Amino acid sequence: MVEYEGFQIEPFQTIAGGWRAKITRLDGQKIKVAVPAGDEHDFINTSGMESLSADAAIDVAKRLIDGGGMS
Repeated sequence: MVEYEGFQIEPFQTIAGGWRAKITRLDGQKIKVAVPAGDEHDFINTSGMESLSADAAIDVAKRLIDGGGMS
């Protein structure tokens, strides 16, 4: 697990050689997303193509956080 910008990122393996990451807030509050406006989630999983490693999945999660679509 990695802590980053107030979030916790936890990589997990979905299939052999395929990785994604679960993003939660460190303070335990729900994650608010910009689209659709006003939606709140307990966690966000990275989606799209599977990453090839846990580190790559963490990098995808960091880019989502840095992109600003969640708080």
